[in-house]
Amino acid sequence: MKPLLLITALLFFAGCASTPHDTLTTEPYRISGKLPPAQYARCLINNAEKASGDFSGREDQPEQPDWRRVQIRHSSAGAAFIADIAPQGSGSDVTLWVSRNMIFASALVDVITKSC
Repeated sequence: MKPLLLITALLFFAGCASTPHDTLTTEPYRISGKLPPAQYARCLINNAEKASGDFSGREDQPEQPDWRRVQIRHSSAGAAFIADIAPQGSGSDVTLWVSRNMIFASALVDVITKSC
């Protein structure tokens, strides 16, 4: 019984030590947007929150002043989407990682990126 408890505890703590990027898709979505990075970031967050009350978004500004990073979390699944948004001409170049836990990920990507 003790070995079973020890193995269960180790598996539990190993899962808790994973970083958000460990649970994201290995192949990100690459999207070109019409809006500049700051507006695209707000658009992603608004679309995700409108799609479901279970989503909440946060916008960060990395080292480069024109870039944006958006993290969208799901209330029960944790990190759902992480987007790096870079300026590209008058629009944006978006790299979007999706959580492996998200069912129908490609449909959700279509919903949150629509109109951006």
